[in-house]
Amino acid sequence: MVDNVKDINHAQFADDTLLLGGVGTSSARHFKKELETYKQVSGSKINSQKSKIFGWNCSVRDLGEIARFLGMEGVHAWDSFTYLGVPIFKGVPKADQWSPILEKFKARIHNWGANWLNLAGKTVLLKSVLLSIPIYQTSILLAPTSVIGKMDGLVRKFLWEGGKGNLNRLHLISWDKSQKPFKEGGLQIRNLAKQNLAMGAKILWNLVSGRESWSKKVLRKKHFHGQRLRCIDHTPQLKKGSPIYKLCLKVIDHFRANLYWIPGNGKKINLWEDSIMGEQPLGQIFEIENIKKLASGQKH
Repeated sequence: MVDNVKDINHAQFADDTLLLGGVGTSSARHFKKELETYKQVSGSKINSQKSKIFGWNCSVRDLGEIARFLGMEGVHAWDSFTYLGVPIFKGVPKADQWSPILEKFKARIHNWGANWLNLAGKTVLLKSVLLSIPIYQTSILLAPTSVIGKMDGLVRKFLWEGGKGNLNRLHLISWDKSQKPFKEGGLQIRNLAKQNLAMGAKILWNLVSGRESWSKKVLRKKHFHGQRLRCIDHTPQLKKGSPIYKLCLKVIDHFRANLYWIPGNGKKINLWEDSIMGEQPLGQIFEIENIKKLASGQKH
């Protein structure tokens, strides 16, 4: 049974508001009415110069009419824009839309210089600062392999070459070795690709656990099926999906394989298919195949 979720027409956070509507002056008229009401009630003003209208699947003429009616700039040709610092894509996400993240990496490294830092100091900086830069965006979007490679390359150069004047320094150990735990002889540097997938696993965990929320209902209705606790039992096979769906899809098989149930009263557990307390599902144990057949009424 799918949770009922009303159509999404707006998103708000602090003073950033995203309004969603159909093409036409009718929708524009309703938006203008609500905005005027908000201004009267709150005493706030709307900065038309910082507000824009993005249109897709609509003509230039229709967008122009809506823009004139609302007194805001209309943008017809666009690939993405940012809301709360995250790119909102019109089509398929592209690697160059991650350029701001890479530029932040380069700016940090350039500002530090790093000539005066020893290996321990650089390790602390890259762990606490550099590797934290992409967390926000990678918690929602699946980073392209090429982008992960470029970020890893910048971190490696900072660690071993140190920036200015040290370009000829040798990398003392392999990057894979650097990412291993201390007890295995590594520097315990986070793997950015695995960090990205861990963020996807966190989304999936929130879908099936914790307090219910509107955003969870939206994700389940659009991309997953079945009741909340069972919505990830089967990998969804959608040809198209949002960027957040693609991140979840990348990690869902691994996440599901490592998920297990704590019995409780046992009413919600599928005895044969579910992993209980981390053990192998009973249905996958060859020795008790005949017991399963008996339980289902089959002859052997």
